[in-house]
Amino acid sequence: MQTKLMVAGLLSFGILAGCADREVILPGERLGVRDILQDGGGASEDLQNLTVEASIPAATNNANWAQSHVSPSSRTTNAA
Repeated sequence: MQTKLMVAGLLSFGILAGCADREVILPGERLGVRDILQDGGGASEDLQNLTVEASIPAATNNANWAQSHVSPSSRTTNAA
């Protein structure tokens, strides 16, 4: 009984160990994930705020709007 239990334990351990995938180490330069927060991530310093016109259709009232938004027939142009 003791050997059967030991064999079953070793067999289950071997099966579980065989299921583990090996870690793939990708080639290339390693970059710190916090570097962009500390040094700006190489963004240029001469950025400006811009105001750009947008062409948005007027909001429409749709009293018979179906609950599903999946079908193109029940979508509105601007639901705002």
